[in-house]
Amino acid sequence: MLHGAPHPMRVPRLKSSVTLAAAVVCLFATACDSRVKTAHEALAEAIERTEREGTSSSFVRALELASKAGDSHAALDLVRQAEAKLENRGDRLNGLMVRGLWRAGRLRDAERIAAEIEDRTKDVDALAALLDVHFARLGVERSAALADRLEKRDGLGERGILGILRARMAANKIAGLADLLERASTRMKTGSAGTTRTLRAIADFLRSVGDEPLNTISDYGSAAMPLNSAIRLPGCVVTINGEGPFRMILDSGAGNGVYLSASTAERLDLDAVGRSQAIGFGGATDVGYTLLDSLRIGGIACRRVFAQIGSQDTPILAACDGIIGTGVFAQGRVTFDFEHAMLRVSRSSAEPAAGVELPIWVVADMHLLTEVHLADQHATAMLDSGANVTVLSPQWLKSTQPDHKPLNVPLPMFGVGPNTTQPQVGVGGDLDFAGRRFADFSGVSVEDLDGVISHTFGIQVDLLIAMPTFRQMRSWTIDYPRRRMWIHWLDEADERNEAP
Repeated sequence: MLHGAPHPMRVPRLKSSVTLAAAVVCLFATACDSRVKTAHEALAEAIERTEREGTSSSFVRALELASKAGDSHAALDLVRQAEAKLENRGDRLNGLMVRGLWRAGRLRDAERIAAEIEDRTKDVDALAALLDVHFARLGVERSAALADRLEKRDGLGERGILGILRARMAANKIAGLADLLERASTRMKTGSAGTTRTLRAIADFLRSVGDEPLNTISDYGSAAMPLNSAIRLPGCVVTINGEGPFRMILDSGAGNGVYLSASTAERLDLDAVGRSQAIGFGGATDVGYTLLDSLRIGGIACRRVFAQIGSQDTPILAACDGIIGTGVFAQGRVTFDFEHAMLRVSRSSAEPAAGVELPIWVVADMHLLTEVHLADQHATAMLDSGANVTVLSPQWLKSTQPDHKPLNVPLPMFGVGPNTTQPQVGVGGDLDFAGRRFADFSGVSVEDLDGVISHTFGIQVDLLIAMPTFRQMRSWTIDYPRRRMWIHWLDEADERNEAP
């Protein structure tokens, strides 16, 4: 997601590719800004009521308002109070508690409360919470079944619609999804005009491509994965629809699609369908959706690949022709072999991969989160091979180092959008990650990690782990269908001289 300069004269880069469901979240979050003040005022009153009454209904109201206000700290405090005061909470309150914990990045705690929801619940909030948890940890089949149940309920909000969209896209249950999005966009209990337009644009795209599965792996194999010499990120040479070569960045932070520059799309004579506005690092930009008939990377081949086309070429694409999100390979197991500069895509397997296994949550459009300890505290980390500088959450730094005055970095950072972002220097403390400790783990602090990424995922992301850390690994393996992940470190004597 965020790129830093490995050389003094290189301008750092900030990247975000906002895919189908994520584009809707960004638009929804922007539309809510004008209502934040009123929501905060109502939340304060609701919190006072929970302190007086301590009833299930008072907690339901307060958690609903905490969600509208985007106040994850208040939601987390309310969840803790509800657990302490109430034994029989009911599915609706448990569903809202899961949402509060999810938004605060307390993913294991969210799973624990989700386990208390009745299997056959009909509550929309509870079903949406279960869908989030099951998609992230239990995989496609379980979440697709929940999506089928949720879409039959009335009063779907933005969260429920996005959950259904993600689950059905991941399960390749495309038939009827466009009609569902059209219907849902007109009956949402929460949303905005921008959200409605984007849902309809997605529906137009899905109608244009038909009901056959998307992002299908036709050939498993391997491909060379050298570092791009300009930006020191893993890259590959590909052919698209039989044409090429194109030089692409391989990016675990870019979701489940391919992002093409306008010039690359023009060279391929690709037309965009269902245009909408995407909001990410670097601001807002217009994107269009398209379908790639084929994508080949060495011995790896995919067909019917979802792609986005930027409306204009931006600085992030100056060093490459586009970006491949590793979520494109979500049907299988992906291995970044950093030691030998190779990408391997194989079938999902029950066999463990090399290295240390650690928990993984697959969220949004196949983005990867894990849990770490930073400064001896729980933290939620995003793993991003398309970033060459570590990012620390400003919210995290303010809560753990309230007296620290951040220092602005003189060089700007940029992303898919046309604007630059001003980063600040941050030191998070000692990081414990996959069996290793990194002393005084440092990086840059960028507001967009809280304001864009965390809003998009609906989860507070405390830090983004980037390529300087990955370059200390022999390999990194993600088995998407089984929701498993392994990191195999270089021996300390063999480690490359890289800062974390």
